Amino acid sequence: IDLKAKIGGEENGGVIYSAHQLCRDGAMTAALVLQLMAKTGTSISDLIAELPQYTLIKRSVHINKPWSDLLHSLEAEISGKDVDRTDGVKIKEGKNWVLIRPSGTEPIVRLYAQGRDEKQSKELADRYQDRLEKLMK
Repeated sequence: IDLKAKIGGEENGGVIYSAHQLCRDGAMTAALVLQLMAKTGTSISDLIAELPQYTLIKRSVHINKPWSDLLHSLEAEISGKDVDRTDGVKIKEGKNWVLIRPSGTEPIVRLYAQGRDEKQSKELADRYQDRLEKLMK
């Protein structure tokens, strides 16, 4: 809403199309896909084949310090990098990225790393998990 996005998604598969309503709506999602198929004359399998392939790694990292302290220390380490602070700290490295955000219910941070393949995603996740663990010592 704050970003005036027309469409948004959640990792659980929920899609929100703000022009219709501001909640998940599977029927509207299906209608939008069918509309795209009709406009382009493309099958669903061909549409999926056109999408870039990425690998996402998700981890939970226990923290022993307040998130605000870790964030302050992390900010010094990522100075000069391409960073998005919309929901935690998302550090972009070319087409790859890592998102670190606090849990709202547990003393953990969620670490999401996405790369073009599993090796890139794992390297990125390992690197930032190591950084977090060093900041907690």
